[in-house]
Amino acid sequence: MNNNIKVDSFIKSGMSVDVEDAINIGMKKYFNIEIPPTRNVVDNVLRLLNLFSEKKTSATFFLLGEVADKYPTLVKKIAKDGHEIGVHGYKHTRLDNISLKTAKNEIGRAKKSIEDISGKQIFGYRAPFCSVNEKSSWIFEVLGELGFKYDSSDVNNYFCDYYENYQNSVIKKIKLSNKNFIIEIPPSTYSIFGHTLPICGGGYLRILPFCYTKALLKKAKKPVIVYTHPYEIDIATPPVFYQKRLECASIKTKLLIKISNFNRKRLFHRLNYLLENYEFTSIINLINEIN
Repeated sequence: MNNNIKVDSFIKSGMSVDVEDAINIGMKKYFNIEIPPTRNVVDNVLRLLNLFSEKKTSATFFLLGEVADKYPTLVKKIAKDGHEIGVHGYKHTRLDNISLKTAKNEIGRAKKSIEDISGKQIFGYRAPFCSVNEKSSWIFEVLGELGFKYDSSDVNNYFCDYYENYQNSVIKKIKLSNKNFIIEIPPSTYSIFGHTLPICGGGYLRILPFCYTKALLKKAKKPVIVYTHPYEIDIATPPVFYQKRLECASIKTKLLIKISNFNRKRLFHRLNYLLENYEFTSIINLINEIN
């Protein structure tokens, strides 16, 4: 693999899903209450799997370890359908809120569990909240030690000086202390007038006008890395216990949850449009195309 990673030759882009449950994460984030992932995450992943199957598209599913342990049949279904499976942590804990040792234990635990359930080797990692920054720059050494081949977390390009730059390519090689490297292939952004704008990522894809997404997709260099979450297509009524907590929540919390619910009805159709008009594959397939 050359040091300068060219992107002009790519035909397809990367489709990825961060498999997490909004109810379980929301209860912890907003109300400091730990509950296991709910069935919602299964139902919505199955909807995405059906869509990908219909469009004959392979994707990368970054799984939380706790989701895999609670719903092993879902992991096996993703693997059986021919998709890549990656690790998204164990309990969706920000990297910059935990120690190197804790992160290594949690990521290693999730990786082993998912590999045992799926029967597939794990190559990719995406940090919860894409929390790769100055406080968590040690993560790449951890990933190298655990046998990962790539990371897909550097969504805001925090380390412009830390990494080597490769002719404006979104794909970078990060050198490790053992002289090996981790490939960084982050969710896509687009630079205009000195500002870095997100493209096709989670809430941005759901909330922003779709004409914005389509316009930047035409301008962005390939491969474009799209990411979404199962809960962003979830239009089911939240569980009663969650609704009761929300009734007593602060105005700020209610507003944040309202934003997270905005445009959920439209996202499925937007994904359908992207799959019909662009060619997507899993991230590991893009990595292998480089080699």
